[in-house]
Amino acid sequence: MTQIIEENNIKNIEVIKEESISSLENNSLDFILCYDVVHYLKDRKIIYHELHRVLRPRGIFSLYPKHHKNDYPLMELAHMKLEDVIKEVEEAGFSLHDKFFKRLIHDNSYNDGYILNFGKD
Repeated sequence: MTQIIEENNIKNIEVIKEESISSLENNSLDFILCYDVVHYLKDRKIIYHELHRVLRPRGIFSLYPKHHKNDYPLMELAHMKLEDVIKEVEEAGFSLHDKFFKRLIHDNSYNDGYILNFGKD
């Protein structure tokens, strides 16, 4: 992602890689991209609430929940169906706006999967 931003001289995107987002101000982000990450997280509910806190009203939280029960199950999402992931995110205050089934790049190969776009209304 960083390489694409630099190569294309994109100025209105900032990549934030932090162990904790607690240092970010309330309602400070317009868009949160979280792709192929949540299967590593044990405390997803806490993270989702923090993401909701830092996302601006009408902002977008875009999630690619790779490795859920029906998509090469792995780690913390292995027991969860896609619908369970959606419910978990909605319980943090988000509402599902869009659900896309697309061909995506995953570990240098193509993979079919869902992109979920949630809003903070």
